[in-house]
Amino acid sequence: MLVRIVRMTFEPRYVSAFLVLFHESAPRIRQQPGCRHLELWQDADHPATYCTHSHWDDAAALNAYRKSTLFGEVWPATKRLFAAPPVAFSVNPVLYPYTYSQHLPVFPMPDPSDYFAFYDLPHSFRPDEAALKRLYYAKSRETHPDFHATSSPENQAEMLRQATLNTDAYRTLSDPDKRMAYILRENGLLEEGKKEQLPPDFLMDMMELNEQLMDLEMDADPAGITKVAAEVQALADTLDAGIEPVLAGYEQLPADHRPAALQQIRTYYLKKRYLLRIQQQLATFAARS
Repeated sequence: MLVRIVRMTFEPRYVSAFLVLFHESAPRIRQQPGCRHLELWQDADHPATYCTHSHWDDAAALNAYRKSTLFGEVWPATKRLFAAPPVAFSVNPVLYPYTYSQHLPVFPMPDPSDYFAFYDLPHSFRPDEAALKRLYYAKSRETHPDFHATSSPENQAEMLRQATLNTDAYRTLSDPDKRMAYILRENGLLEEGKKEQLPPDFLMDMMELNEQLMDLEMDADPAGITKVAAEVQALADTLDAGIEPVLAGYEQLPADHRPAALQQIRTYYLKKRYLLRIQQQLATFAARS
């Protein structure tokens, strides 16, 4: 198996555009022949720096993806957002006896367990972030392989599974956008990779913005880009302000009131994602101007 790391530093104003691009292309990349795993990391000290971490069957599978039509679409669009040249390298896992053996799965896929239940936290769009971080670190210590080096292969395998679940759960629940998408998916309101339908009235409201985008695609006028970007940001801010009471109060809602709240949140999520796509287009226009 081959592990591929690509470290990318973006212009801060283009970070949101990159995240939209990654969110939309990741399901398609994961479906490429030979791709076992793909995730995105953010640098703890430099918030505009990200790394993609992917697992491939071998170098041939990775090279086949790099020659694919999908790569030809995604990589040029990503490069336009860089603030510095990327750093990419491939590695092979080192097989330490206490971590990987014939009894243990190498790089298991995330467990589908309930992330909130894993931390014994209530389902919430606004969880206690300090408590979440404490629980993450506590479970990281509990499942660290050094503490289980002499245990049975079965226990080592379980600790590895728990450690992977802990990492995936924390990365999802600590990020507001990933957390929202996760809760919607868990309630059957969002399907990864599926094109979701937006409310017709919202699409009508977006017609003028889309006409302006068509003009900017032909003539990427910096002043026009700035004007449209300000309009889109104002719309996004209005959406955020309108949904915040619903997000903050969700945890206290009776069970029979939650479906209606989730539908409101789903509509917000789809509208916000639509606006993020426009921001991505604007960032691409700005990079060309």
